[in-house]
Amino acid sequence: MAGEANKALVRRSVRIFNSRDWARFDEVFAPSTIFHGFLAGLSPGPRGAREMAARVGSAWPDDEWSIEDILRNAG
Repeated sequence: MAGEANKALVRRSVRIFNSRDWARFDEVFAPSTIFHGFLAGLSPGPRGAREMAARVGSAWPDDEWSIEDILRNAG
């Protein structure tokens, strides 16, 4: 069941990002979330997610996330 819950969380995260409702990142990012990658220096947790979204949104204002495939649970 955890696999289905994770898939639902990913779908909800994508909907929240695409709606630009950054305040709702508290619903999908744990306070302990650490962001790695192309945007250095982001705060942890939902605050970092909002920082990331603001940076991405200012660089690519028409950016929209989509899910191409979600893997089926093994077993």
